[in-house]
Amino acid sequence: MQDMLSGIRVVEVASWMLAPSACAVLAEWGADVIKIEDPKGGDPQRGLSTGLSAAGESSNFMVELPNRGKRRSPSIYPTRRGWSYSIA
Repeated sequence: MQDMLSGIRVVEVASWMLAPSACAVLAEWGADVIKIEDPKGGDPQRGLSTGLSAAGESSNFMVELPNRGKRRSPSIYPTRRGWSYSIA
């Protein structure tokens, strides 16, 4: 099932849990998912603290889990020809 959506590009402009989780599944199925975040602070979930990972490092599974398999773009802006973004 990993290559079912190979060649499909998804641009995600959602935050919090439901839509990012759905797009994570699309990424697992092979889609190229690009997450567009607010350039002023990113996804609001990034500020939440959930404790420590198994390796003892600071982690936030509420950000890591729904954003697995995605590329992230911290900026999106309007241009004369439409919208433009940069991929991190």
